[in-house]
Amino acid sequence: DLESFLSQLPKRTRGIRMLERALAFVLPNSRSPRETEAALMITLPESLGGFAFPTPTLNHRVEILGPFTKLTDKTRFYLDLFWDEQRTAFEYDGSDHNEPTQIADDKARRSLLAAMGYRLIVAEKSQVDDVRLFNQIIGQLAYLLDINLSAPSRDIADKRTKLRAYLFNPQHHQSCSYTRPIALIPSAELS
Repeated sequence: DLESFLSQLPKRTRGIRMLERALAFVLPNSRSPRETEAALMITLPESLGGFAFPTPTLNHRVEILGPFTKLTDKTRFYLDLFWDEQRTAFEYDGSDHNEPTQIADDKARRSLLAAMGYRLIVAEKSQVDDVRLFNQIIGQLAYLLDINLSAPSRDIADKRTKLRAYLFNPQHHQSCSYTRPIALIPSAELS
């Protein structure tokens, strides 16, 4: 929609080039601010402070088929960030995943996904907030995606620090009127 809107504006419109550049990094189907932030940190080019991983599909739909239908009451699951070729997903667990029933549902879901051949990396809020722990998770994800991560140069490390400070700034969530996942998909289908 934004690209269509931009195409209708006069080319000399103030800020249009900056917006066009930013739109190149938009990943469709995000359902939460934190998911978006993690996806940007993982996929943005190193020149902008990201890890430059290939672009995943956000909220990839996994249908439960065949013999697996007998192992769950669900008909489908959604994976936060998914790389199809490697059947690998990055899942972000926010504070809504801390309730005992949700923890049990998450474990059952992840066990079934593993049985179906999916590989999962899960990050909790505290891990994303901690630079060292987040970098370890990025290393695990790189391993599963067969990406050779080398130590960043001083310049790239500085850019990553700045990007992290911007993306994972809690004030964004406090000042934003939108802090909950988009309710495009009924929550019963997400588990």
